[in-house]
Amino acid sequence: MAMVTGAATGIGRAIAHKFAAHGASVCLLDIDRTQADPVAAEITRAGGTASAYECDVFDLNDFQSALIQVAFFGGYCLAALPAGRLLEMRRCGRKIL
Repeated sequence: MAMVTGAATGIGRAIAHKFAAHGASVCLLDIDRTQADPVAAEITRAGGTASAYECDVFDLNDFQSALIQVAFFGGYCLAALPAGRLLEMRRCGRKIL
């Protein structure tokens, strides 16, 4: 599973499509879910798997809430964070970013 911030437009959208084209299920995080939903539909129509989540990456509580939602659906093994600030991320007690 791949997680991409800013996935509704620009670089984030392109990254999401590329991950999906290579077989990853993609969690699309964007501040505007109404723009991320069509990207998820594009990926699904192309044979991939994607889901959209509303997330303001500059709001730490909102970002953590989105991570919890993603973890509920199996977690992620790859993250692209073109939107927002770089955050240290940990999984199973190990630093992964």
